[in-house]
Amino acid sequence: FFGFRKTMLRRLPAMRLRVDSKLIRRMSTHLKYLHEIPDGEACSVEVESKLLPPSIFAGKRRKKANEGVSASIILARKADNVYGYLNRCPHMRLPLEWFPDKFMSVDGLNLQCATHGALFDVETGVCIHGPCIGKALSPVEVSVGENGEVVLPN
Repeated sequence: FFGFRKTMLRRLPAMRLRVDSKLIRRMSTHLKYLHEIPDGEACSVEVESKLLPPSIFAGKRRKKANEGVSASIILARKADNVYGYLNRCPHMRLPLEWFPDKFMSVDGLNLQCATHGALFDVETGVCIHGPCIGKALSPVEVSVGENGEVVLPN
């Protein structure tokens, strides 16, 4: 009996490490790698809306947030920072891009709504030009890991 106990105690730390690494993987959702988003550009990713806080959705979408509906998130890169926003203009609640992953203004400094030309600051999401001045895109918390993985914390 005592030999079995010693063997199990030696194995416990290894078992604990395996469990912890599984938990860490479950605590965040992979979105992209930093090198997949060129500096000064933006792209979109689809995620299950239940992974996002219901408070970022407006009206009827808030009720459907936990029903398996997908949501489009903008990932905008500036140097080694990535900023996440719900892909919905605060003015008319329409997606920002005309073509897939075309979010940036001509000068490459701001996010631009294709519907009415509103410009949004990349770092804050606040509208700086257009019909929704002062309003902001709904922020989505994202982070960049040491390995360059852009994740959505769960």
